[in-house]
Amino acid sequence: MGRWRKVIKGLSNGVEGMRVGDKRRLIIPPSLGYSEEGLKKENVPKNSWLVYEVEAVKVR
Repeated sequence: MGRWRKVIKGLSNGVEGMRVGDKRRLIIPPSLGYSEEGLKKENVPKNSWLVYEVEAVKVR
């Protein structure tokens, strides 16, 4: 897996405080995601709400 170039604010905020084994569903509004820009490379339209299912498997 490559290095992260930039993490959206909603994802960064959502994983804060997680410990190994924790699971969360993050529902991120456009203002904390890709907003007006979208993400063409990944086919994320502008003003999209994002849903992530995350699990902490390792913490550095």
